[in-house]
Amino acid sequence: MNHRPIKNDAIHLHHIEVDLKGGEQFVRKLDIPEGYGTGVVLVESQNAGSTLTVEGIANEELSKYGRVKLRVGRLATNAKSIVLRINSEVATQIHVTVAFMKAKAAQVWQKMPCIVCKEVCRLLVSALLAHLGIPYLDANAGNKVDVSECADALSGAGNQLPDWLRELFGQVDPKMIAAVRSALEFVNRVLDIPDKIYAKTCEFLGLCP
Repeated sequence: MNHRPIKNDAIHLHHIEVDLKGGEQFVRKLDIPEGYGTGVVLVESQNAGSTLTVEGIANEELSKYGRVKLRVGRLATNAKSIVLRINSEVATQIHVTVAFMKAKAAQVWQKMPCIVCKEVCRLLVSALLAHLGIPYLDANAGNKVDVSECADALSGAGNQLPDWLRELFGQVDPKMIAAVRSALEFVNRVLDIPDKIYAKTCEFLGLCP
């Protein structure tokens, strides 16, 4: 297992990579930093046969893409930690991203170090595409994922998002969805160069030179 935390005044990120055997359960407890009220859990898997439950945050599934699990919501009152439980029916590698965010993250957004900015963009882009059911990390899709379809799906995304997901984007920057759409239109293929999507999103938000 590989666990990489990234901390900032507005957001605490945890990146966890782990290989699971078929029928194996992964359990992880993460402490909630004081003053952070919103939690995001994104689980990306090589296979669709996994389940996720989280203690300390709403368990409504916001992802419409089978290989990704997404939870977004207010952290439970007086909660000191959250507990992740991931079960996999088959052997797979999973990538878990957990974010704890302050309510006024947007006020310090432009002061974030570049690495934190890009990581937040990656989290939000991944969450948005997963909610729309866009298979952005399907290794079997090759180069068949057309960015124009993704961009079209984002045209009305702001009105389609659940309240918590829309609020999450608003916490960082209300222009985030439009910036993602512009980045997708700039990049030729989602699967080829995902890092450029995150970098371009930052650029369209005026955060990168």
